[in-house]
Amino acid sequence: MVEPADFESDRPALLSAPVTSIIALAWILMFVLLGIARNEPIQPRSLLYGGFVSSQVSHGFGDITPQGLYGGQLWRTLTATFIHFNLLHLTLNLIAFVQLGRVVESWYGSWQFLAIYVVLGAGANLVANLARPWASGASAFVVHSGGGSTVVLGLIGLVAVVGWRNPTEFPRAAKGTESCKTSSLNHF
Repeated sequence: MVEPADFESDRPALLSAPVTSIIALAWILMFVLLGIARNEPIQPRSLLYGGFVSSQVSHGFGDITPQGLYGGQLWRTLTATFIHFNLLHLTLNLIAFVQLGRVVESWYGSWQFLAIYVVLGAGANLVANLARPWASGASAFVVHSGGGSTVVLGLIGLVAVVGWRNPTEFPRAAKGTESCKTSSLNHF
C-alpha cells in the first residue's frame, strides 16, 4: 500500500517556512532601499564590508541608538533588526537566519516563530541599548546599531537549549520532521 505524500515535505524549503522567507526578503528589500536612499556612488569596498549605509540614512529607516531608546523610541528595538550596514553584514545574517529560522519555524509554526523573532530582536536590542551607555560611557549614547544578529544569536541559543533538553529527539527535530513536532519539543 502506498502512503499519501506528505504535503510539507513536497514543498520547497523556503515555502515551508513562510515567515522566515518573508523576513529574509524584507531584510534584502530594506538593504536595497537603504542603498537607493544613500544617493551616492557605490564604492565596492564600502558595499562589501565598509560603511555602505551612513548612520544618517540608517537612522531614518529605523536603526537604534541608546539616545533614541531613552527618548522613548521603543519601536526602534524591532525596526533595527531590518537594518544592515553592508553586504557582508547582510549576507552572514541571512545565511544564519534562513538556516536557523527554517528549523525553528518548523518546530513551533509560523505565528509562534514570528513571536519568537519579535521577542528575540526587540528584547536583545532593548537590553543592549539600555546597557551600552553604562558599559561604554556617555559617548555610546549616539552609537547607531542594527542588524539581525540579535535574532540569529537568540535562535542559536534556542536551538542549543532544545538540543540539550531533548538529546534523543534533537537529530530528527533539527530536520523538522513531523514525528518531532508532536513530541516534547512543543513544551518550549
